[in-house]
Amino acid sequence: APDISHHFKTQVRAEGIKAMIAVPVVSNRQMLGVLYAANRKDTAFGDRVTQALEQMASRTAAAQVVAERARHAAEVAVHEERRRMALELHDTVGAMLFTLGAGIQRLGAEPGLDAEFRSRLSSIEQQAIEAAAALRGSLHVLNAPSERVALGVAVREHCRAFQART
Repeated sequence: APDISHHFKTQVRAEGIKAMIAVPVVSNRQMLGVLYAANRKDTAFGDRVTQALEQMASRTAAAQVVAERARHAAEVAVHEERRRMALELHDTVGAMLFTLGAGIQRLGAEPGLDAEFRSRLSSIEQQAIEAAAALRGSLHVLNAPSERVALGVAVREHCRAFQART
């Protein structure tokens, strides 16, 4: 047909294609792709072929939607697991680092400590502070949802909170 794209004319000729039919793969008024069939003989595609391709296109669109929803649900589940791990790390390792830092400070405040020993304690205290900062940075990264996942995570959290309250 003169009103369609002829970008693939060379490939069509090389394959010896004489007839082609195409149907759109559409979901929620959004074009997902095109399903087509071709024949190397001059062919008038009838209603049965057209209906079969339309049915296949419809099933393809439904499968694509299901796959997208499953992928999104998996992303939400991954983020929720990351949040759980972040909370667990905060409650265990974070608490240990805080206790360690506080203990080093108390020890460093003891009267009569040798200057070299006090310096070594100060160095260890600084390392504990840096470890706590690194942990906070990692927890922030683990906790931050991507934009694609944020709504799903928020809805699930609100539903869980509502369920807990009621």
